[in-house]
Amino acid sequence: MAVKHGSTAKRTLLAFDFDHTICEENTDIFVLRLLEGKELPEEISVLRKTAGWTKYMQAIFEFLHDQGIGGDAIRAHMQRAPLVSGMVEFFQHIRLNRDTYDCIIISDSNSLFIWYILHYCRLEDIFPSNSVYTNPARLDEDDCLRIEYHHQNSTCRMSADNLCKGRVLEEHMDRFHTQHSQHYQSIVFFGDGMNDYCPSTRLGTADYVAARKGYKLLDKINQDPAKVKAGIVPWTDGKDLLNFIHNFEKSL
Repeated sequence: MAVKHGSTAKRTLLAFDFDHTICEENTDIFVLRLLEGKELPEEISVLRKTAGWTKYMQAIFEFLHDQGIGGDAIRAHMQRAPLVSGMVEFFQHIRLNRDTYDCIIISDSNSLFIWYILHYCRLEDIFPSNSVYTNPARLDEDDCLRIEYHHQNSTCRMSADNLCKGRVLEEHMDRFHTQHSQHYQSIVFFGDGMNDYCPSTRLGTADYVAARKGYKLLDKINQDPAKVKAGIVPWTDGKDLLNFIHNFEKSL
């Protein structure tokens, strides 16, 4: 179902994936570098296919803990994950125009990884905790990272069991409408991977999908362009996105 827009809305929603979109790395893969080349046990590796990604990652976090790698080491490591080139300048522009934009993150990473990176890069003013939709994570009393599903998905075949980004996007827009009695004038979804396809198909003709070049989302859209009604914005780095947002603002 395409998103509906009210003619009196004055704000634009910028909805971001995180890995390979804001952060250059896949954070779940990046954390494995803490093992310094040590192989995962076979009983953990098979979970990726038999139990799903989130349970696979939980087993990895437990293995890291068994190797003596605790919360402080994980935090310090994640803070070395680079942002996509040009994103600092892009978000500086967004920061200067906060009266125009609402910003959210919808990610299949986890809340601790995202918070560590946002806080270190001083982006938490743009993305306060209530604007980040992801798998909840915490450090338990033994300093082992624990992760939970964001929600249970049993209806969207395009999405994983733990997160349907399209559902999260629509729920956020419904809350905005309830609180402000208006709809966003436009929505821009920024992503790269296959799990970004579902929200892309839910947008309308007033919206945009910024799909990163060289990644699966853009390839998927190009296979059947008619299924995505939003305008498509291929991009490589934050400079491309800043150019797009300047042109977008001129069109308002």
